Order: sequence, then C-alpha cells, then structure tokens
Amino acid sequence: MGLKIDLFKITKKVKNKKLANLFLDNALKLVIPFNMGMGMKIKSVKPDETQIQSLPVYRRKNHVGTAHAISQALLIEYTAGLLIATKYSFENYRLILTNLAITYHKPGKGILTGTCHVPDTWPDLKEGEMFIDMTTKVHNEKNELVSEGKTTWQLKSWKNTKTKKN
Repeated sequence: MGLKIDLFKITKKVKNKKLANLFLDNALKLVIPFNMGMGMKIKSVKPDETQIQSLPVYRRKNHVGTAHAISQALLIEYTAGLLIATKYSFENYRLILTNLAITYHKPGKGILTGTCHVPDTWPDLKEGEMFIDMTTKVHNEKNELVSEGKTTWQLKSWKNTKTKKN
C-alpha cells in the first residue's frame, strides 16, 4: 500500500520545526501502526541526517528493564528509513527493509538517539529498482555508543510492484 500524500512536502511548509516534527511523528504512527506506543519521537530531519529519539516507555523494556534489542532494531530501521524517505517519496516508491545487522555494545538506558547520515552516494535507480545500504548509530544520554546497525533497503517504483499503490 502506498501513501497518497507526501508528508515531507507538508512538513516543509511548516516554519516551526518542532511543530513540523510533531505532525510527522503523528502521521507516521498512523502509516506505520507498529511504531505506536514504542516511544519514538523525531528529533530532527535534515537532507543529510535524521535523528530519532527512543523514550524509555514500558513497551520498550526487556526483562531487566533496559531497552529491548527489538526496540533498538526498530530505532535503527526507523531512523534510516525516514532519511531515505526524505529523498525518495512514498508516493513514488515502495521502501522495504531487506537486511538488518546490529551490533549491541551496552545496555540501552534512558533516552536513546538514533542518528543516520546519507550515504557517500545515492545508488542509481535501474529498471525501477535499487538497493541502498545505510548505517545508524544509537547513543544514550551520555553520548555513549549503545548499538549500531546496518540496513539494506529495496526501493522499487510502484509501477514495478505486484502490489500497486492505492
């Protein structure tokens, strides 16, 4: 299912960045229902970098009270996916995560921040499809590296998919 409106075009028109991020946060929770209640909050969206915060909410906790490995995986995926979506519109492309590899360095406590930067070069779209490798680093409030993940994304033009955009 594709998104019929370009959320980034709307947010670019909002002068107040906090208000724009709040709008985008809430809109993306509707588009990606799994993220609802996971404590994800957009910190910044720039053309070359995105930052997402993971707040210490109940659904994020594991059995020892720190950030569950899956919640960190979600933070890594969400941060990278959002950066890709700023370059390639949901309206034109289907974004699918095809690979996720994570290294966990220490327990995630408190507010965690995922940061993803654009790759050195964006790949070329060949025959309506491409793969993009992204790296996201997760830091705690002391700026210590908690985890880092490498994601691979398939971008495909909606006209080249079996499931057509609504």
